[in-house]
Amino acid sequence: MEPNDDLPLKPLDEPSRLRRRSGAGWTPRSGPSRADFFEHLAKEHDAMAFRPDDLARLPVLRRRLGELEGLRVLEPGCGAGHLTEQLAQWVGPTGRIVAVEPATTMLERARVRTAGAENVEYQPTRIEATDFPAATFDRIVFFRVWPHFEDGEAVLAQCARWLAPRGRLVIAQWDSRAELAAIHRGYAAVAGDVFPPRADLEAALRRKGFSVRQWIEDEREIFIAAAR
Repeated sequence: MEPNDDLPLKPLDEPSRLRRRSGAGWTPRSGPSRADFFEHLAKEHDAMAFRPDDLARLPVLRRRLGELEGLRVLEPGCGAGHLTEQLAQWVGPTGRIVAVEPATTMLERARVRTAGAENVEYQPTRIEATDFPAATFDRIVFFRVWPHFEDGEAVLAQCARWLAPRGRLVIAQWDSRAELAAIHRGYAAVAGDVFPPRADLEAALRRKGFSVRQWIEDEREIFIAAAR
């Protein structure tokens, strides 16, 4: 069966939750690209905006990321900048955020959201198409963006080079594996973006020289922290 907008989404306590995040009304039958899909989200929806219950989760994420004051943080796929705004505050004036986002409208929204934050730099490209000197960052934070990459293992290889000694890579989703699958399978542009099985992702991290320090996975989230 081809993915399409007529497929039902898994009902949750908040019935509109998945539809709001995935972009209700998007018609994928013409075969849009992943970039087209996220442009649609940015123009028609604030799909990844923090809801009231998300705001209560931010202190938990902040604690899990560790001490950030003065650190250099890379945020691939920053979207409309909801977490970017928080990261800019968490690293403080002596820290630095580099946020990478290929969707033009997403990036425009992110720039508006963080206007006045002098410690944020945006790069309008895919993370796979950019490069940084070795040991540039202390943290690399994939927030609500994994697994939207053509080659996740290649992205991990880039990150391994970009992280400074004792640096940490974080992959965080605020939906469960089942919820992500329900979101993605209804839309052709992201139908193949399946969060990898734990064994596969752990093995890929190890191949790139990472040691998994924390893995939390339940009906509400996935959180992974790995160190070099």
